[in-house]
Amino acid sequence: MSLTAILNSAVTGLNSSQAALLTTATNIANINTPGFAREKVEFETLVVNGDTAGVQISDIRRVVDEFLLSELRSTISDEKMFATGDVFHARLQALFGTPDENSSLSGKIDAIFEGVGNLPVDPSSVARRVGVLNDMKVFAETVSRLSEQVQALRKDANFRVGIAVTTANEAIQEIAELNPLIATGIITGDTPNGLLERRDQAVRSLSENLDISTRVDNNGFLIVGTRNGLPLITPDSYFQLDYTTEGTVTSSSRFLQIEAKRYDPVNKILDPIGIAVDHELQSGELRALLDMRDTTLPNIAFELGELAAKMVDQLNRVHNENTTIPAPQIMTGRDTGLLGTDAHGFTGTAIFAIHNADGTVFQNVSIDFDTIGGTVNNMMTAMNTALNPVAGVSFVNGVMTVQAFTPGRSIAVVQDPTTPSDRGGRGFAHFFGLNDLMVADSPAHFDTGLVGTDQHGFTAGQNITLQLLSPSNEVAVEHVEIIAGSTLNDILASLNAPGALGNFGTFSLDINGALVFTPQPGFKNYRIDVVSDSTLRGGTGVSMGSLFGLGDSIKMDRAKDVKVIDDIYNNPANLALYRVDLSALPGEKAL
Repeated sequence: MSLTAILNSAVTGLNSSQAALLTTATNIANINTPGFAREKVEFETLVVNGDTAGVQISDIRRVVDEFLLSELRSTISDEKMFATGDVFHARLQALFGTPDENSSLSGKIDAIFEGVGNLPVDPSSVARRVGVLNDMKVFAETVSRLSEQVQALRKDANFRVGIAVTTANEAIQEIAELNPLIATGIITGDTPNGLLERRDQAVRSLSENLDISTRVDNNGFLIVGTRNGLPLITPDSYFQLDYTTEGTVTSSSRFLQIEAKRYDPVNKILDPIGIAVDHELQSGELRALLDMRDTTLPNIAFELGELAAKMVDQLNRVHNENTTIPAPQIMTGRDTGLLGTDAHGFTGTAIFAIHNADGTVFQNVSIDFDTIGGTVNNMMTAMNTALNPVAGVSFVNGVMTVQAFTPGRSIAVVQDPTTPSDRGGRGFAHFFGLNDLMVADSPAHFDTGLVGTDQHGFTAGQNITLQLLSPSNEVAVEHVEIIAGSTLNDILASLNAPGALGNFGTFSLDINGALVFTPQPGFKNYRIDVVSDSTLRGGTGVSMGSLFGLGDSIKMDRAKDVKVIDDIYNNPANLALYRVDLSALPGEKAL
């Protein structure tokens, strides 16, 4: 071997070692780079004309275990999903506080119970009354604020869905654009490690947003799809996620589906026809955000609405069993949605106690509803006959009014202690809201007391559009119920028809007149929502949706705008704390 050959062989060793040192330096420089794959230099003998001529680098290979990399991406998706959910749960915890905190919602409820418990010590104390009313006001403001803040969290989740979609689209586009460059490098015998590294980083970014599966074809193209098989990147095309965020989010907001649409890189447009993605996602930030927006936060809003409704309803129950000193001359209730032609549906007995200005008994009139047949109008006639000439009742557009005719006299409606009146699980005064203490944006209950044979009371041709929504917020079916027939049973039969919603569940009225939807097997977690509602029951201001509590919005809004009735809050003397002594005779004190 000549001296030149020896020197050339040594030079090949130096060059190869220099390249290896560069690779080592790159590995060290990227030691803290997330997802960076270490590169390994592979050497081989350099042969020239059959003779050994030194050494050369055969390949600079990225050290990647494809199985572990796939598992890592799956873990990243899961970790991002749980981390995103944890952020929202922490924010919820901060809003609601812990049960042992006085500033928490449970602390506000405890304050009401404590204040009410202290009232019997001195019911006439203005300070005690004001204190209790303020406690109720604070509770009402707190639950209303929480209702708004839960919707604000839904808005934030929805906004972040839009950001995650944009980030995912950028990653998909980068992978799709790198694929042909990598394939070209492989075909020409090059090792495009830099491009492969960029592609892996983009795949990692994509896996943070949604769960993906990947494989590399023979040409080096990375084919990407969701775990459920929805294609995102193929050798000849790729898809982009299409989603439009809502500017304002309320309890009635309806969110569009995320759709995967094929992208035309030449004309830079999306195919107008897309594939719904929401139900395809199993993990990643998008899955967590969608679950928060569509399931977790709505469920919390429902529960908050239920809590507020129960508090309002039970406080009203007690308040309607009590009266003030003196009792009011006129009591006007809420819009119940009832019509005069409805069966009155009351059982038991209510006592109308008419008092003189000094609180002595003038007359107690017992109304035994079991002996009164027929409709609400029939009941009104019987009541006015019994109360005449000292008092009377009227019923206009679903609102009951009770009045003592003589100025200075007052009236209270109380339950018979032996056979209390009842309709829909509530006494006469409570059902009509004659002496309510609190109100909210939506009714506290939907126990109408109606039965299937009652006239439905809606005008023929009016309609309500209902949707059956899946747990992932997809529309399983939409049905427009056009009012026809005459009774509620006719409407139920129409809703339960196979061509309507009968294949998915059954509507029925329970013992208290609440409308219940029972899903068929396979549709357990599906729910009914209202898209639009043009119905009105007779001359009342009550629609079919609000009468029966159909849809998400009306149930959530039971925690919205909760407040103590102004006439009571502004005048603590109107807080009803006294029970009528039914054993008192005419001329004796009953309060």
